[in-house]
Amino acid sequence: MNIPEERGVAKLIILGLLTCGIYIIIWYYHFAQEVKDYTGSEEAQPGRDLVLCLVTCGIYAIYWPYKYGKLLVEAQRKAGLPENDESTIYLILGIFCLGIISIGMLQASANKIWAAARGGAVGAQPMA
Repeated sequence: MNIPEERGVAKLIILGLLTCGIYIIIWYYHFAQEVKDYTGSEEAQPGRDLVLCLVTCGIYAIYWPYKYGKLLVEAQRKAGLPENDESTIYLILGIFCLGIISIGMLQASANKIWAAARGGAVGAQPMA
């Protein structure tokens, strides 16, 4: 099984802000593909989800972190980690236009899962 590489949360947020969200759009697709590959879930549809984010002018992007937060719970289970469902927090942050924070939180959670799947230290995650 191919375990995704960890990404720096600070780098993700800074690049997202500097590129006016273009980096986030690319990240959406790659993150969704990694979750799909790791979990094997048919709910993760990177192409469809990206198109929905663009076609709805970002409205679907409010729901997107909630959806993938739920899928990360499945990934936590698969990695042998205790389940920590933060998807509702992601949705609330998105509603209040703080989606960049939920994206950082999603990546931080994914970094912990990928580290645990490799057998590494769960607390260690790159910041840049």
